[in-house]
Amino acid sequence: MRQAYLIVKRGIPDLDIILKEAVTPVLKSCKLKPFLVDKYYQTPFTESRKVGHILEAEIVIADITYSDQNSYFEIGYVIGAEKHDNLILIARKDFDSTSPAYNSQVAKIYSNLAGLKILYWDQHDMESFKIQLEKEIINRLEILTSTEKKSASQWDEDWFSRNQATALFGLKRLGKSGFMEIRMSTSDFNLDIPHRELLEAAYNSQIKTFGWPIGCVLNDQKQNRPRARANGIYAEIENDDRKSFDYWTLRKDGTFYSLISLYEDTRKFGYLSLNIRTARITETLLYAQKLYSAFKVPRDAPIRIGIRHGGLKDRILTAIDKRYLHRNYTSSEDSIYNEIETNLNAMDDNLVILVEKFIQPLMFIFDFFHVDRKALSHIVDNFKNGKLVLS
Repeated sequence: MRQAYLIVKRGIPDLDIILKEAVTPVLKSCKLKPFLVDKYYQTPFTESRKVGHILEAEIVIADITYSDQNSYFEIGYVIGAEKHDNLILIARKDFDSTSPAYNSQVAKIYSNLAGLKILYWDQHDMESFKIQLEKEIINRLEILTSTEKKSASQWDEDWFSRNQATALFGLKRLGKSGFMEIRMSTSDFNLDIPHRELLEAAYNSQIKTFGWPIGCVLNDQKQNRPRARANGIYAEIENDDRKSFDYWTLRKDGTFYSLISLYEDTRKFGYLSLNIRTARITETLLYAQKLYSAFKVPRDAPIRIGIRHGGLKDRILTAIDKRYLHRNYTSSEDSIYNEIETNLNAMDDNLVILVEKFIQPLMFIFDFFHVDRKALSHIVDNFKNGKLVLS
């Protein structure tokens, strides 16, 4: 049975009644199993286990009437993990500013939640709340199902899976486990690029700021140089001292896939760098911008980009500037995937915001670490200007 994660404070009489007589019955009628931390675990529930259940949940219901810091951390993770459509906020009726029962003295709503829809409950009018909640849950599940179908139809999953299997085999052959995986396409704009133009565009789109660039083209090395396939080109690259692995392929319709080992593992295994991850994500977007500009894709045509990081479990987060980190932040998950739909205009105007859509969810699985926008902008802007931030 699908799961609903509840961010609800226990031991408060009116909220306990709402939970028992409204929330739980409605969830069960929608074929969702309610999950409450203290109901299932007698020992303290670690943040990493919370994250796992939140990521797996179809629906997350959070009461903000009696929210504390821990509740807001969990709500923040849901939002940071791009699960807005899964999140349903509820609050007592006197939190509703349009209601005669509104009480400004007690109705304190965190500013980051401003603008999000909230369902209001009244223990003396349980049926109205149950009707609202059931309707909202059904609506959210329909949105999520529609999104999944749309996503599945727009990616050529068979092609990506075949290339992923090839890449993961090469990664494993080198004894590596950590990787960054990239996929991108512009399925709404038909392309049929000749092989020679593919190779030229791939070469010119490289961002040579640090390390081997994404989509690395080594024309002077016979073993690692790009090769032709019927529907495109590809390269599989192992460096001389066998410390890194790169695989990429570019199809004639502009679809791109790459899997590269983590640069951090060439220095010291078991860590993930905030600076390097931000730089690599920025590089991905700049590469996409150059590649699809070379293919003369219209500037407002949709471009889909997905990034997965894997082999993360128990890695420790690092940053070149130690002021960013106040303690050890450790990953609770082994992999995380996020995707966006953007266009060439947005990459020009909103690069930091687009990078943030990828980096924040990645950082959240490291004990809810959040990247300050100012620090993020510093790293992104410098990388865009050809400099990797080292201080």
